[in-house]
Amino acid sequence: MKKRVLSLMLATVMCMALAVTANAVEYDSSMVNLGERAGSVLSVEQTSLINGNFPKNVRGETYGTALMAEVVGEMPDLQAAIGTDGQEGYVRTSDLSHPKFETPQDALEWQKTQPDSYYIPLYDFQGNEIGSFLRERNNLTIAEMEAMKG
Repeated sequence: MKKRVLSLMLATVMCMALAVTANAVEYDSSMVNLGERAGSVLSVEQTSLINGNFPKNVRGETYGTALMAEVVGEMPDLQAAIGTDGQEGYVRTSDLSHPKFETPQDALEWQKTQPDSYYIPLYDFQGNEIGSFLRERNNLTIAEMEAMKG
């Protein structure tokens, strides 16, 4: 567990070491390895922010990584993920969301009604379905883990 926490901390530090170039922030996410599970590994060859914002596809949807959301201040419409067959792509942030809860007890009650795992579509950056992503309770995204803390 300590090794995994240290890996997460190291990955966060590496992502924060961003190269800023003329209105764009770029990083090589191939250097970031947050674990072996699909929901934990957010690897896209390269993600660029334009004027501090996520790029948009032809449908007007933003795409990028959950880690870059810390820089932008909001989640992209399409979040980087690795599909069940190892293919890199994106999942819709809306497919990962859950209701807002008033109390931790409400969250626990809701969680009891949810399946342990299910599949959601995996998309390319243009929003075209290219595969599937297995969503399991034990492979929450980084943003979801942070939300559960606070």
